[in-house]
Amino acid sequence: MAIVIRKPFRPSATKEFIDRTEPRRAFWERYTKMVSEGSTIISFYGAGGVGKTALLKKIEDEIKYRDERTGKECKYIKYDFSIGTDMREVLKSFKFQLSAYGCKFPMFDVGNYYYSLKLGQDAKLPQEPTAIEQIPWVKTLKKNLSKATMLTGNAMSMFNATKIVFKATTEIKGEHWLDIFLKLTLNGLGTFMPIVRTITTLMSVADMFLGDYLKNKGILDEDHKTIRTELNARCQDRDPIAIYEYLPTLFAMDVTDWMQETGNKLVVFLDNYESLVNSTTTNLATTEQLKRRDLWLRGSDGLMFMIPDTLWTIAGRNKLRWEGELADELEQHLIQSLSPNDSDWFLQRAGITNENLRGKLVKLTEGYPIFLDLCIDVYFEYKRYHNNEPTIEEFGKKREEVVKRIFLYLNAAGDDIAKDMLEFLCVLNFWTDEIAINVGGAILPSFSRNTYNRIKNFTFIQSKRVDNENIPFTAFQFDKTIQSLLIPDCDEKLIEDIKNAVDKYFKDMFTDKKIFNAKEIFYLKLWTNFIVRFANDAEKILEQYKNIFSKKVSLLINNAQFDAAEEILKVFMAKLESFNATNRLSYTYFEIDLGWLKRTQGKYKEACYITNSAYNKRKRFLGEENMDTVEAMHKLAIALNDMSFNNGALKLREKVLALRKKYLGEKNSDTILAINNLAVSLNSLARHEEAAKLQKKALTLSKKVNGNKNPDTIMIMNNLAISLNNLGRHDEAIAIQKENLTLCKEIFGDEHPNTFAAMNNLALSLNNLGRHDEAIAIQKENL
Repeated sequence: MAIVIRKPFRPSATKEFIDRTEPRRAFWERYTKMVSEGSTIISFYGAGGVGKTALLKKIEDEIKYRDERTGKECKYIKYDFSIGTDMREVLKSFKFQLSAYGCKFPMFDVGNYYYSLKLGQDAKLPQEPTAIEQIPWVKTLKKNLSKATMLTGNAMSMFNATKIVFKATTEIKGEHWLDIFLKLTLNGLGTFMPIVRTITTLMSVADMFLGDYLKNKGILDEDHKTIRTELNARCQDRDPIAIYEYLPTLFAMDVTDWMQETGNKLVVFLDNYESLVNSTTTNLATTEQLKRRDLWLRGSDGLMFMIPDTLWTIAGRNKLRWEGELADELEQHLIQSLSPNDSDWFLQRAGITNENLRGKLVKLTEGYPIFLDLCIDVYFEYKRYHNNEPTIEEFGKKREEVVKRIFLYLNAAGDDIAKDMLEFLCVLNFWTDEIAINVGGAILPSFSRNTYNRIKNFTFIQSKRVDNENIPFTAFQFDKTIQSLLIPDCDEKLIEDIKNAVDKYFKDMFTDKKIFNAKEIFYLKLWTNFIVRFANDAEKILEQYKNIFSKKVSLLINNAQFDAAEEILKVFMAKLESFNATNRLSYTYFEIDLGWLKRTQGKYKEACYITNSAYNKRKRFLGEENMDTVEAMHKLAIALNDMSFNNGALKLREKVLALRKKYLGEKNSDTILAINNLAVSLNSLARHEEAAKLQKKALTLSKKVNGNKNPDTIMIMNNLAISLNNLGRHDEAIAIQKENLTLCKEIFGDEHPNTFAAMNNLALSLNNLGRHDEAIAIQKENL
């Protein structure tokens, strides 16, 4: 397989070393074998510091670049065992990564639920998809239904919403009579009843005929269907250890189902494998116990045997000494330090011309790349401040000593500017030139661009070219190993000054922003990671989120920039999880926003599950009458309504209205919205007369409190028109919708989605009265 390697943006000794061709060639040969023959394994091993982690990163970059060139996405996941070795946590990490590709985990989630339950941890049994939801075209229909629901939520007409769903059903190939029935029913009912209620009714009717249909289509795997049916009982009867050992099997079943359904291939990167199989504690003393620690991966019932079409790529210090079938499949490559000749060439190419000194450095570093890099930095820093070349004694004997020599030379030369710059970049950790120049210029009195350019070219500062939606730029990152040696010696006041300056810089950047481009999203995520990195308290994280990021996440959601919003939320939530704070009040604020994100994406089950978790925690910590609890109750009612659990939504909305009236008064904006929301629930239960009465009251109050040109007033006005149409009072509905359209044009403009929705609603009402010419004229204007 021919591999085209992206040239590094800035040549350096480090990148030359990482760019070895033999290990990468071996990987791609193994990848080709996996694609054609099935699962296989490759291992790279060698002593610490020889570049195994860098090799995996290089291969990962090649996969991404290959995807860009071929347009084919290679699915890959990764895990570093130096982070942790608990099997369940590793599987959860894999699950999180695979979920981004659309993989679902119904069986693993059930097993994980019962394991948590038996350990006394808070857990909720995940809901399984209904049988009808497993039909492929129904998944497409539901996806389009989500779009339709979002449109109707913005006052889109039922007519257009129905067309979206109907389009999904027309894409079916090899139509069954049940398919035709559903299409005809949708076409006939879509304009007369709310879209969610229509689909709910159709799903119920379709389930009557589902057995034979699924059997004829061959959709359900009977073995897996039986397992799903029996899994709850099996887990209930097992002890925690048995369930824990069964988790890999459940995980593999879910992944296998996904791979067979999608035809995907998979690459799994496992770094620092020795952390999994080596003991660092006294309670794992025997060799036999150590051998068993990775059986969930390589045993006869392990993931490597159970998941098909996967290339397992392992990096570690030691050669794997496996036996049996996997040993025959395993291909291993020793990643050695550079040979004396290669090390000498490496130093010479970097600019060290003294042959005698190079020979001594080769012996000192023993060919380890990171040590060679540091020696190069020491060499040029020494020459900068002296008239002669350094002797071998100037380099020290350990990596830590070499790092400290850089500071030593800067101090000896009185180069305080360079020392401050190095500390500044060390604390900054990840940055662009723009950030470094603006933030550095604000806190370093003698900031020098020349000094910055010199320091950022130290070999332990890596550059990365970011190509993001045609907005390319270069980012830099400090080497973590070197950073860990320097941070403890950094001045605390400097760290605090940098934190404050970074916050000010980004606050100024994002002031009054209503939408973010690709580069701004990159900066927003960078800012998130910077804040979380220095946070050491759950309440402090929540304070930062509320004050800075909550509104920005809402903007991302409103502008359908869902991936960025979720990534930011997950960074904050992961930090709280590291504090074991998932059951604290602070965690609920992130759950509420994540639930709203999922709801906006049309992922109603996930939204309901996450929001319910937040509601229950707030009720436990704050009581049911606290306004934060009421807000969670309000969001949960929306989630229930989305899933057509209308009676449950109605009960919650009645509580929300009563509590807001009690504590906020009837003329409060939140109370007025609660009146409107209760009317929406009544409409979903066909109680249109009651709904219209409440909406008239809400509209009167909103005009007094918010004014005629307020978005809430316009929304309530539209909902009232829908209720009047439901009651057959089309003339009244048309009068309201004409006023609504005039206000939308005035407030939002002619090209805004709300204005288009108002046009569609008015056209629908005109059609209901037989005034088709007027309706057509409005629809043409909409086009």
